Amino acid sequence: MIMRIKKTHIPRLCFLLAFLLTFLPEVIFAQEDIYMQEGAVSSPAESNKKEKASPDSALVSYLIPSAYGSYQLRSISNASLYRLQDYDVIQHSGSLHANLGNIGSASYPLAFLFNTNQSFDLLLKNFTPYQFSFDSTRFYISDSPYSKLDYVMGSAKEQRLMVIHSQQIRKGLTVALNARFANAPGYYERQRTFYTGVTANVSYFTPGNRYGVIAAYLHDRFSIYENGGLKYDTVFSDNIESKRKTILVNLDEAVNRYKSDGLMIQHFFNLQKSQIREVDSTGLPLKTRRFDAGRFVHTFRYNRNSVAFEDNTTDTLSLPGGVFISRFTYDTSALVHFENNLVYSNIEPDTSSRAFPLQYAFGIKQIHDRIFNDTYSRVFSHLVPFGTLRGIIAGKTFFTTSGSIHLGDYNNGDFDLSGEFYQFIGRKNDYRLWLSARNGLIHPDYFYQRYLSGHFNWENDFKAQGFQIGTAGIEIKGIMMSASVTRVSNFVYLNNQSLPAQLSDGIGVVSFNFYKDLKLGRWIIGGHGTWQQTTNEAALKLPSIFARLTIGYNFNLFKNALRAQAGIDIRYNSAYYANAYNPELRSFYVQDLERYGNYPYGDVFVNFKVKRARIFVKYQHANAGLLGYTYMMVPGYPQADASLKFGVSWVFFD
Repeated sequence: MIMRIKKTHIPRLCFLLAFLLTFLPEVIFAQEDIYMQEGAVSSPAESNKKEKASPDSALVSYLIPSAYGSYQLRSISNASLYRLQDYDVIQHSGSLHANLGNIGSASYPLAFLFNTNQSFDLLLKNFTPYQFSFDSTRFYISDSPYSKLDYVMGSAKEQRLMVIHSQQIRKGLTVALNARFANAPGYYERQRTFYTGVTANVSYFTPGNRYGVIAAYLHDRFSIYENGGLKYDTVFSDNIESKRKTILVNLDEAVNRYKSDGLMIQHFFNLQKSQIREVDSTGLPLKTRRFDAGRFVHTFRYNRNSVAFEDNTTDTLSLPGGVFISRFTYDTSALVHFENNLVYSNIEPDTSSRAFPLQYAFGIKQIHDRIFNDTYSRVFSHLVPFGTLRGIIAGKTFFTTSGSIHLGDYNNGDFDLSGEFYQFIGRKNDYRLWLSARNGLIHPDYFYQRYLSGHFNWENDFKAQGFQIGTAGIEIKGIMMSASVTRVSNFVYLNNQSLPAQLSDGIGVVSFNFYKDLKLGRWIIGGHGTWQQTTNEAALKLPSIFARLTIGYNFNLFKNALRAQAGIDIRYNSAYYANAYNPELRSFYVQDLERYGNYPYGDVFVNFKVKRARIFVKYQHANAGLLGYTYMMVPGYPQADASLKFGVSWVFFD
């Protein structure tokens, strides 16, 4: 639809264009954050002087686009040394991951988490942790320039470089650039992973924050050299050959390539003027408006993703589980995605120490996807109405409910309903109890319905998957415990022939989780453990137990000029029939031949901080070979032997 706008309406042009385009995620600010939509907050004691940042820190915050049109400001800290050595992004999540033995390779979490996101993403979820995404793009808020340099080097010529720069051009207008280069040749032949990418973004907020716009561009690409695993596992398990590069592998010329380009624009407009509010004794803003008329927010997103698998040899490859594929191939697929969202919301931060009126958000999302290759093209269009309601039952008891439904093509009839209840306990909210429930229907990723390549072709008519997820948890003085129950009907997976299959019966998973970060004087102990069980081990392979323990000791050197932390990090999972990997499909599938696990991976590390620079030295997998050569997490793909890693993270505020 084309709109004609009079010249007298030109000042509103930016907002109206995005209004047609669509939706932005929430303008929420957490408990101790700056409330942008309400204006700057300052106490009377601070109103006549400006706080000056120390040489080792600065007042830098950032926001990330959220789901309902609100931003949550988060502070940047350059002080902590805890887990600085975790430069691999798959170590940042709460779950351990199984990968192919090299950073940047395909991986999957050991904890079961049913995917409830509709997508036509060419099934690249196994590389998602390493990809740039609009949902994780940081928009920085700082009066002074902010720059960060991250560099890591390791054995086998591994290198990673990331450069971030953000600068305020004028009051309210900030630009930022994030560039990344990563190259990990690996320890075995044809194991290289190579990533390059850049994101550029800009944000502008009017002085009163009544109107704001953020925009981002991303370009991301990688090349994954696929070796198909070891030709003979016994060469590794019996340690017949210590020179890993000479061990024979299954693929000599195969590679997976991925490229992504995208653009995102988000706007918001508050219907009421913002307020400068006083703060109470704790620094939280006092409520002066009983009702907030809310804001319109919208997002336009465009992405073009393409993938290609290439193998130039002509013989036949045998994969674990008796899967055979011919070799010579060049398969390509591409996806073009447009998304237009519009939402109206009055949601504000839900803190337990002040009034929490009824809050709501509702909107509609328009989605257009085109998936195609050399011989096939298909277009999908959907409209997705959605909404959220949040409120307070008693002083510190809160609830949130939300829902959405898909109308249109392939995902027609898919819905998602969820509710959460949480209770704060104690004057300082030291304890928290929560319950959540989720019920929905989702069609399998289109990859499982139809796929066309040189060697794998299928066209299925799978039913939609129903899911119910219930979670209960409690947090007491930093100890977090939770229990979860998930049931999925018509579960879809890749069977032991690397082909899609659907269960006629439901499948269930029960899990218990424990998290704790404990400080005892100079000691810091971080623990995480999970126990899980599935009702169908034929279709869903899970380790019953996985855990991680980090122990560090803090100390100072050279008259406190250098802060340091030394420690160990141990990861473990019980034995199970680990999923096998199909390089042409870039996917994992179930296998019933070999069990893997019951092996601890131990790292030794020392972290330092000198002024603005943080440095780590890590001896990764220090126990390699001491307990035998059984350290595989995916059939045919040994984990790396002991290796030395070095990294530096340097921050500049001018």
